Amino acid sequence: MSILEILEQAPKQTWTGIYVRILAGILMYGAFVHVGNIAGWSGTRWVDTPVLWRVMDVVLLVFNVVLAIALWFSLPWSIIAFIIGIVALQLIPYTIFRSHFIETPDQAQALNGLIATHLILLAILAGLVFLRR
Repeated sequence: MSILEILEQAPKQTWTGIYVRILAGILMYGAFVHVGNIAGWSGTRWVDTPVLWRVMDVVLLVFNVVLAIALWFSLPWSIIAFIIGIVALQLIPYTIFRSHFIETPDQAQALNGLIATHLILLAILAGLVFLRR
């Protein structure tokens, strides 16, 4: 069985199925955070934030909502999309292009927290998918 087939079948495993629903909830929370940023509830008017932050708010809002729904319904491609999306939209930008996202020291700390959180979420998923085989 290939890795892609394993990932597509993973939501059918009991604990992995539960975990992907938890991930769906986390992604919906993330979507609400991006809505809050766009609405200016974060204490900073959205139009006053850097353009890159605004672009990422919109992209991540769409990603989070679509993927939360896909994970909740255990669509076969959802785990693959989650892994690719977290790496491409969170880990790479916040590590390789880190300087483009940091204007204050507390933003650096926030990015460190996001990176750590995403690595932990991926590690748990990997453990559930591959160690239970």
